[in-house]
Amino acid sequence: MIVYLKSPGRNQSALARVIRYLDFDNLVLTNREVVSLTGEKHEYDEEDEKRMKILLRSVKDLDAGETGKKVIIGKAALLIFKVASGQNFHEGNKRTALVAGLAFLKMNGYTLDIKDARLVSVVDKAGMATVTLKEVEAVIQKLVKRVD
Repeated sequence: MIVYLKSPGRNQSALARVIRYLDFDNLVLTNREVVSLTGEKHEYDEEDEKRMKILLRSVKDLDAGETGKKVIIGKAALLIFKVASGQNFHEGNKRTALVAGLAFLKMNGYTLDIKDARLVSVVDKAGMATVTLKEVEAVIQKLVKRVD
């Protein structure tokens, strides 16, 4: 668990912040929701589940012990990239990547427009293995905004 402190303002005490993560059940629920919008089947198998749990662990382990916006962006980029490129669900991987990435960012005080053409394009390319993780991260870096 990574903890960082927000500097206290006048009449405020320091507020401890913990990086929050999407768990496996929420990732599965996200996919179920995005494919239901198009009438596709929500499916994954036992091997897919193993890969997704490894993917989620790699997001937690990335820059373990580090803090701040750069770390959140790096973790969001890894989550988006791995879900989009991993083909862990039978349908809706890129859409799931966008929604899961936004959920992770919102859980940690940031947001971005998942309809932005630059983001949609880079996620689509990640799904086709024609961009790198660094390229996904660069787009997110340009689009992310603090919400709290």
